[in-house]
Amino acid sequence: MRVLWSALGIAAFVGLLVLATLRTGQVECEVCVVTNAGSHCARAAGKDREEATIGALRTACGTAAGAMDDELACTKKAPQRISCEP
Repeated sequence: MRVLWSALGIAAFVGLLVLATLRTGQVECEVCVVTNAGSHCARAAGKDREEATIGALRTACGTAAGAMDDELACTKKAPQRISCEP
């Protein structure tokens, strides 16, 4: 019985540690862009809303664009939608 309680205590501690590590100061944003190829959305996490939004925008534009010029033009346009969660 003692081993069971010890194992449950250790598992709970590890779970809380993982959860705290994953959530510390992270903001996750989803950005959707519209290009000639259609609508594309991507998610990214960062230390703040700006960093997460920029990462998601670059990812969405990277998957939407066929060439580097298209990707650069996409990142300079306003996104269709931005949604962030702390």
